[in-house]
Amino acid sequence: MLSGLRLILKGDDGDNGACLICGDKATGKHYGASSCDGCKGFFRRSVRKNHVYACRFQRNCVINKDKRNQCRFCRLRKCFRAGMKKEGEQNKFLFPIAGSCTCHSSHHLAPQTWAS
Repeated sequence: MLSGLRLILKGDDGDNGACLICGDKATGKHYGASSCDGCKGFFRRSVRKNHVYACRFQRNCVINKDKRNQCRFCRLRKCFRAGMKKEGEQNKFLFPIAGSCTCHSSHHLAPQTWAS
């Protein structure tokens, strides 16, 4: 029964191990799409800095592992078409929110108490 559950969960995310943008090895689902760390970082930087790219060719550049850095316009467009969303990642906190963790660790102390 547990192995059947794994198959269902594995099939639900659509991850076949390849980045949907460039075909490199996917490291997980990032911003809503199965992608490699390179495409995840490229998408994050592009969105956070509101980059506007232009294609120097016909807007149909090949985006694969070897050529993914040659056209940022086509790569970003492919990210969106693969399902990446600007709001895809949950907010990440530098410090845990008080009461959100039940580990009973000292990392919940105020920053000024860390040095002691």
